Amino acid sequence: MGHRANLVLVENKEPIIYYTGRRAQETPNILAQGLNFCEKYFSEFDEVGWLMDNAFAEGGILIDKDNKKILIFGGGDISYTPALQRLYCKHITKIWKGWNVEWCSKGNVDFAEYLGIMEDRILASGCIPEFFEADEWSYTMNADRTQDEVITIINNGVISDYKQDLGLDGINMCIAKGEILKDIIPEELKIDKWHNEIETTDCLLVDYDTRKIFVCWGGDTDNRHDDKVREIWKGWEVQRQTDGLIFHFDYTNRDRTIIEMTDEQFEEYNLFEFDPKK
Repeated sequence: MGHRANLVLVENKEPIIYYTGRRAQETPNILAQGLNFCEKYFSEFDEVGWLMDNAFAEGGILIDKDNKKILIFGGGDISYTPALQRLYCKHITKIWKGWNVEWCSKGNVDFAEYLGIMEDRILASGCIPEFFEADEWSYTMNADRTQDEVITIINNGVISDYKQDLGLDGINMCIAKGEILKDIIPEELKIDKWHNEIETTDCLLVDYDTRKIFVCWGGDTDNRHDDKVREIWKGWEVQRQTDGLIFHFDYTNRDRTIIEMTDEQFEEYNLFEFDPKK
């Protein structure tokens, strides 16, 4: 099975939707080739007039020429790394000057909502959120290991940061604990040494002082995830954030340079190179 993507071109308010069964993992590289290349490249595939559901769609590019707006998701490491997504959108504007480029945290759902063609079928049953309450915590997070998943808790003005490596469902497992999270998360999981945000995927910030909870899922998730958090954390204000770990530092007024990915580190991922012949 290939890597499926929808490619969408909007012009004169009319969307043309294409389907490709390959190269969803190269959408960032494809977009970096510029408008003329993308228009020609998109036309090599079949016009389908519909969007895949958010389980089948592994990537996508939407180019709205009328409003100079771009939506994108997919790729390899970038598909679950908020820091790469954030810096990609920053650097791609050097090629797409004057355009607004946005990474889609909800995948094809973002496409459907933007185009005004959202349908229930786009919410795949395979993407229904499952917030399992794990019986055990991961204690493999020694000081020399990166913080894969970060949980920041603010209580009575005190900021405490923890890390886990439970995989891409780790944050959901923490959310499943509910309001007692601050009382049961082990002290052994506290972060003693910060590493670069390069390998941080999902993030959870729980502000008990204001009853606000902020979640960043590295991979694309739809609104049912947000609704599930509200169901568990009743009465709390739930917000999705897409900047990743750096949001935690900005929210708590800490020096973001401690963890911030540099432009040089970003360039090592070669997200602007593309060979259409491969």
